Amino acid sequence: MDIIPQNNIVIHTNDLAVGYKNLDQISTICSGINIELHAGELTALIGRNGQGKSTIIRSLVGLQPHLSGKISLLGKPLHKYSIKERARLVSYVATDTVKVGHLKVRDLVEMGRYPYSNWMGGLSQKDNEQVEKSLQLVGMESYSQKYVAKLSDGERQRIMIARCLAQDTPVIILDEPTAFLDLPNKYELLILLKRLANEENKCILFSTHDMSTTFEIIDTIWIVHNCKLYNGRVEELYANGAIKKMLEGTNLFYDNSTRTFRHPSV
Repeated sequence: MDIIPQNNIVIHTNDLAVGYKNLDQISTICSGINIELHAGELTALIGRNGQGKSTIIRSLVGLQPHLSGKISLLGKPLHKYSIKERARLVSYVATDTVKVGHLKVRDLVEMGRYPYSNWMGGLSQKDNEQVEKSLQLVGMESYSQKYVAKLSDGERQRIMIARCLAQDTPVIILDEPTAFLDLPNKYELLILLKRLANEENKCILFSTHDMSTTFEIIDTIWIVHNCKLYNGRVEELYANGAIKKMLEGTNLFYDNSTRTFRHPSV
């Protein structure tokens, strides 16, 4: 999809505040968010429990109204896109375990083509080619006729990413995609996301608690802490103290020379 601007900025926010409105009460989770997401980069959103990672994610994809500020997608305010237009630009994988009964892998991946299909939901030759390409990119083409319910957690996450690739959006956003994976599958999934971002020029953002694995692989990082969001390269966030702030109240410290988190007793 050749719609990426020359500056490579795909998502931009200006003084964004996210949270919840309940009648006359407003609960602000995070405010003053001024960030850019770039094509060709893998970005991780990290923070301790209750800091608002999922709220930020849902606001960026338009599933939850933000409180104030602006979100721009490819230079246009997010709210000015129709649902169908937005579905052609942003694909999203929630943190919930996929429960699709007896649906086959290819059937699930084909769902990514619905923003482009006709009113009967039929797939064209181009649609089928995109589905095949998406399965190949995640290394799951041989699983096409297997039932999703029979897959492992790692395989299921790859299929959900294939669905996003079939959707052919410049932006892919995932909420804790490694939450239910063992260590080898976490590495494999993050390396896959890194390759898709760098080689397919996708703008990919994911939230995670798994800091040690993430810091070794990502291009840029967002840290949400105490209602503020810090963003940059790992080295920049180490130098400006953002990583240290995130670890306040714990005995952990970050070793920038090895990009690992350590405890003094170890």
